[in-house]
Formats: sequence, C-alpha cells, structure tokens
Amino acid sequence: AAAPPALAPARRADASALSAAETETIALFEKATKSVVFIDTFVERRDQVAAPAVEVPAGTGSGFVWDADGHVVTVSRGPPADVV
Repeated sequence: AAAPPALAPARRADASALSAAETETIALFEKATKSVVFIDTFVERRDQVAAPAVEVPAGTGSGFVWDADGHVVTVSRGPPADVV
C-alpha cells in the first residue's frame, strides 16, 4: 500500500486580520503549549485463570508542568493512589 500523502502545514491567518483577543489567545497558546501534558493511567488486573497480571486503562486526563522539577498539576481522574 502506498503511503498517504503528506499534509501541508497549516497556514496562519494574516495577523492584521485578527482581533486583539484572537492575537492574545494565540500568544498564550504558543507560550503555554510546551507545558501541557496528556496522562494515561493503568491498573494491573489478574484473571482468576491467567497467572500474569495485565494492565488495563483506568483513566486519562491532562495537566501542566508546574515547575522545573517536573511536577505535574492535574485533576485526579484515575484510581486512588493505593490502588495503583
């Protein structure tokens, strides 16, 4: 099978045609986007018949990097810490 055609990069609208709010939103996005994270959480489950544990999805979410140490702030959407 042939590879799908490459997508052309999105073109940004002429900045002079944007409102002040749109320009500010774009600037905020460009500044903050590098700190946004996507989070997947998994838990181990054991089947009564199968011996090895398997990881099953437990939740997803997003957050942001808080500091240079890499701490992430998010709303808890996964299992309680004692379950993981």
